[in-house]
Amino acid sequence: MEVYFTDSTPVDGFGFSALNYLNVALIQDSVVGPQTGALTYNPAGVVNGPWQPSYSHQHMLRDMVTGQWGEDLLSGPTPVGPGYFVFSRYTYPVPTYINDVMFKVEHIRAVAFVTEGMYGEIINADECEVTYPLPPPVSITEILPRINDNIIYDIYGRRVTEIKENTIYIKNNKKFIRF
Repeated sequence: MEVYFTDSTPVDGFGFSALNYLNVALIQDSVVGPQTGALTYNPAGVVNGPWQPSYSHQHMLRDMVTGQWGEDLLSGPTPVGPGYFVFSRYTYPVPTYINDVMFKVEHIRAVAFVTEGMYGEIINADECEVTYPLPPPVSITEILPRINDNIIYDIYGRRVTEIKENTIYIKNNKKFIRF
């Protein structure tokens, strides 16, 4: 997750700025279950299933990756200005089922939102698809079709067009990190 501040955080009369919190939620589409009133209010959502009627629920909250209130983006109540950047990476252990409903990654989306204060207003939000990470390779030669092809790869053997800082890459059968 990347958060980039385009403006200064507001400051109260005592010189303090409310902490901003990053919240990451997982939502799932196509969750089949019972739904009272489905035939009347959304007949297009009715599907074949064991309930009468069975309904395909969309945007169902499955988990809050960052906890109920999120994680604070700043180390203290200090105002920040334009250009302040925060990067966070989250790895989520994928369960097979949640409440007897299969957790299908192809139906999962991550929703991230930033709040002003722990209980505050949502000041920005976005969503993206979720993908399984590929298993790491056993060796560098396992992922490279040609050893000295002058192409930069990530550790999963995918071609890289943009080199990011603090990331391991492979070129000509040698690992390197850009700091």
